[in-house]
Amino acid sequence: MTHLDEGTIHAWLDGALGADDAAAVERHVGRCDECAARVAEARGLIAGASRILSALDDVGSEIVPARAPGVRRMRV
Repeated sequence: MTHLDEGTIHAWLDGALGADDAAAVERHVGRCDECAARVAEARGLIAGASRILSALDDVGSEIVPARAPGVRRMRV
């Protein structure tokens, strides 16, 4: 197997691959340091994005204005 592309790595991490493909990716990651590093980086990006989105759940409505100052509504 050649090195894994980003799409395959994310599909594997998301559980979107079939059992045979997932097993092949897991074996490859276990033997290939470069792909293991790519998987670790992808996991870190996913975790960071999840933390950011979770933090946004707690933003109150008073933080984000209903309409930006100086922006006019378009008439239709």
